[in-house]
Amino acid sequence: MKRISYPSRTKHFAPIGGKRGGFTGVHRWKAADYARLSGTVAPTSSVYFRSRMEANWARYLEAQRSGRLLVTDRPAVANWIYEPLLFPFDRNRYRANFDYRPDFLVVFKDGSYEVHEVKAVLDAKSNTKLARMGRHFPDVPVRIIDWPVYKSVADKLGPIIADWERRGSET
Repeated sequence: MKRISYPSRTKHFAPIGGKRGGFTGVHRWKAADYARLSGTVAPTSSVYFRSRMEANWARYLEAQRSGRLLVTDRPAVANWIYEPLLFPFDRNRYRANFDYRPDFLVVFKDGSYEVHEVKAVLDAKSNTKLARMGRHFPDVPVRIIDWPVYKSVADKLGPIIADWERRGSET
């Protein structure tokens, strides 16, 4: 079994408008950094999300966890955490995409778990990371929340979930 590293509260950060592809060192995330990355603050928590889709998916998971929303085709959610894990890949073997940080770790009441990756569009970099994740960590279930999955949840359950954000092409 591969080792899963749990990162500290620091993350690598390349500033907006900075040199592309290069890290500028270690940076502690602050609210202003997420705002520059077009992040969204969930009104019910102090967690900052990088996109409205991620914030809404967190609202969906929280509604399941709190029991306000019952989903019968999936296991009951016991807990979820935003970006808690970092899965490292072999730096000597690959030239880029050295690690993968999924958006959510979802733990179910039956003891099972899965990681959720929320992406409107899967680009080449995301596909590469997901392929490497499947190759190096095959025992970790990954659920991809792409636009069709998100849109179906938004259309059916968005109106009944508190503080669901609807804007742009979602309306």
